[in-house]
Amino acid sequence: MKKETLLEICSNHKLKIETDITPYGRGMIVSLDDNKLDSNNKEKKHKELIDWSYDLHDIVIEWDNLDGFSCLIKNENQELIFKFYFNESWKYNGIYGDEEITVEHLLPHLPEFINQFKQYQNLQLKEDEVYCCFTYDNNSSPEIEIHDFWSEGSVEISFNQNVDLIEKLKVEIEKRINQTFHEHDELWINSENGIDIDISIPYEEKYTYEDLFD
Repeated sequence: MKKETLLEICSNHKLKIETDITPYGRGMIVSLDDNKLDSNNKEKKHKELIDWSYDLHDIVIEWDNLDGFSCLIKNENQELIFKFYFNESWKYNGIYGDEEITVEHLLPHLPEFINQFKQYQNLQLKEDEVYCCFTYDNNSSPEIEIHDFWSEGSVEISFNQNVDLIEKLKVEIEKRINQTFHEHDELWINSENGIDIDISIPYEEKYTYEDLFD
């Protein structure tokens, strides 16, 4: 798509392009003013934008970049600025040959950790019956929050009121996170149920139209 056409569109609209996962592979979503464009729409410009979004995708893929992305395209003083938002969490999901990072990687062996404390040293805890829900965000303060810490099954007990235990567990989790994700400047991790884990590693890059298409 010509630069002049994009400049005209971005002068009057908010243009956003992002990747999408479909049953047929990666697709593209194009939005104008937060409204998703439909490829079946009869308006020619809408179809042209959707087709062009795949050209943009092909350029990004040439960077050997496996990230999905979103991109805001703005007209800044008649200069087209492409602001990309990437997420490197794919490096840790095990799909591309690297080891999958699970909640177990970021927690100490919980029964053994709990038994270190005098009041719990006689508890016969099972590893698959002890759970810790936590959030880590290196852009917040404090960086780590433990939302729930408990055992169920053969021993039913909550550890939430033991401040000393909770604080020492935070130190252990943060140490493992720093060892695993030390190369990243921004990081968000969440385990809502103590079993599954969500990881977000966002970063931004800016380009001009000429950077991408000349």
